[in-house]
Amino acid sequence: MLRIKHLAVLLALACPTAALAANSGTSIALNFGADEPNGAEEGMVNGAAGVAGTKNWNNLILNIGDGSDEIFLDVGGQAQTSGVSVDWDSANTWSTDGRGEDTNNAPDANDRALMLGYLDTSDVSVTQINISGIPDSLATGGYDVFVYVQNGVLNRGGTYTVSDATGSHEQSNITTTIFDGTYIEGEEGNYLVYRGLSGSDLTIEAMATDTTLFRGPVNAVEICQLNACTALPNAVFGRDNIGDQAVTGDRTNPVYGPAGDSGPGLVQEWFAVGNPGNKGAIDDIANNNSPVVAPFRNASGTTWWSGSDAPVGGDMLNYPDEVQPQLVDNYTVRLTGEIKIDESGTYRFADGVDDYTYLAIDLDKSGVAGDDPSEVLIDDNAWTGVYRADNGGGDGWAEADIDVANGGEWLKIEFNMGEGGGGDAGIVYWDYDPNAPEGQRIGGGVGFPDDTTMSIDPADAEFLLIPSTHLRSDAAPLLSGDIKAKAETSDPLQFDVNCTTNQSDKLSVDNPNPAAYTTYLDVDGSTFDIKSTGACVNGASFKIVDANNITGTPTITSQTAGQNWVFNAATGTVTLGGGLTGDYDGNGQLDLADLNLQAAAMANGGPAATYDLTNDGLVNYDDRLAWVNTLKKTWMGDANLDGEFNTTDFVSVFTSGKFETGAAADWSEGDWSGDGLFTSADFVVAFQEGGYEQGTRAAVAAVPEPSSMVLAMLSLFGVLGLTRRR
Repeated sequence: MLRIKHLAVLLALACPTAALAANSGTSIALNFGADEPNGAEEGMVNGAAGVAGTKNWNNLILNIGDGSDEIFLDVGGQAQTSGVSVDWDSANTWSTDGRGEDTNNAPDANDRALMLGYLDTSDVSVTQINISGIPDSLATGGYDVFVYVQNGVLNRGGTYTVSDATGSHEQSNITTTIFDGTYIEGEEGNYLVYRGLSGSDLTIEAMATDTTLFRGPVNAVEICQLNACTALPNAVFGRDNIGDQAVTGDRTNPVYGPAGDSGPGLVQEWFAVGNPGNKGAIDDIANNNSPVVAPFRNASGTTWWSGSDAPVGGDMLNYPDEVQPQLVDNYTVRLTGEIKIDESGTYRFADGVDDYTYLAIDLDKSGVAGDDPSEVLIDDNAWTGVYRADNGGGDGWAEADIDVANGGEWLKIEFNMGEGGGGDAGIVYWDYDPNAPEGQRIGGGVGFPDDTTMSIDPADAEFLLIPSTHLRSDAAPLLSGDIKAKAETSDPLQFDVNCTTNQSDKLSVDNPNPAAYTTYLDVDGSTFDIKSTGACVNGASFKIVDANNITGTPTITSQTAGQNWVFNAATGTVTLGGGLTGDYDGNGQLDLADLNLQAAAMANGGPAATYDLTNDGLVNYDDRLAWVNTLKKTWMGDANLDGEFNTTDFVSVFTSGKFETGAAADWSEGDWSGDGLFTSADFVVAFQEGGYEQGTRAAVAAVPEPSSMVLAMLSLFGVLGLTRRR
């Protein structure tokens, strides 16, 4: 997949040791809603989490607590009893994932758990948390309060008041981004900080800022010794987890082929214009505006999208991958194509759309859906959620008598939706079950609502979607295009690398169609902070950035004192040790010690992260040859590493007296093949190259002719004879 389109440029960057920001003092860490989603206890935190990577969290469950939970402190990473009492009261608990909402896509680890469950509010309720008995070391010396506030619905938020001995302090927040493991402070982030507070008692109150866009969530509260908790670098794929994190980019320069490749799904047109509330206005939008991306068919395997709600099973996504930048508010969509009606009968349809819905089917088979008013099944500006459980289900419910020929027919269909603000979704259900026995398919969709006010059981929803097998359209195929993304620049990014398992975090560009798109990742101005584990030696190399084109110069820092990692923009790799590939002992030279370390690695099978020079995942003779020929630029057989293979090298190796003795030998003693012995096999690998008495490798334009090789072998036998007579 990787297609590097520019010359390799090694960025030999200054690599200071990062001043590790972390929890260096005493803290009280409280994780609320730990039994979410809905009693599953996926919100339990069992290790380092939060902005400062605090290790010991109190996992608190239920929406009301009476102060009976035993609360412990985190003191420099160790749990200690505290005498602290905590009670809380909220309308309910909820979750940022798994409860019909989805704003938490962080890797399955402690940071995800911390931001999963939360104390919830209604439109008018107030959540209150009372903390008493704060130890004197904090109460008198001062502390900072971190309040984690990731909402289950984007673009909603609350107002938070923290009261201590000095008075009351208020801040507001609105959740604007899906949590991917990145902590963002501030009004549009996912946590708030109240600095320089004091006193043994603390009260936190949360309420909706706007009663029409409620809520005021509290995922967690952390009371940290003054200035002791400062932000760690945001971790790629989660702290202490290794994996691939994709960066979303802007899609540009699309080139499409001719239309006519009919396939499953409906053609989609997305416009960055808010819900106009009626069909005529949507037509005006489509006629007078360009879509944000060229019309496309389907949405990564599913026609429908769940928006701010959790996907309804299967391969549904929150939003189509094709729409970049992603639209979450104030947009309009038009879908067109054909629907397969297998048999005649009365069909029922319902929407899970927020806000406006238009659905028409070409019942009279004129070739146009909606050209007769009787073909308009739903024309509804009353919003509802994906399961039709909100706003009384809206008005998006309809019946239609459809007559088709035996064997079924494809009829034109058009679906429009308009999104104004708050939640959003675009889903259409029907009561037809194509997998039911013949005669039971119409009306066979289990759980389909009997009227407008009824909701759909989440367990049934996936099976009531109009599937892509019964939808088709013609769309122009994407031939090529660019995806341009930028790495985080405001805060450092932590990359975990493991020198024992040869694994590392990787930052890539989200690419839904690698065959068509070329990816670009700009790393200029970014700081990549390397956190290594295992026995890392100089030469250890890891691919941490994966894109077809990597531009810019990042700053590389290390969490381990004395480690100097160097970034190569051509390959996206970081290498330990001054950038001199093959310098395994880190002395700045390619010498005998490096060859001996390589031979040991060949015997042990790695680690490949350090010794695999050919990038085939193995450590073997091919890597030996690459070190000698490509890095050292000399010949197999050059025992003294002076750049030439000649008689002097024979004298040197036979002086060691290890030829065919079975004794352990190194490169200088004749082990050129890397098997740890000096045998006739070493002469074979040396003379295969044809470098004997040819001078330096750089001066030789071609491999010597066979006749030269013969002469060289005769010379060798002469040397052997002399050695034996001695």
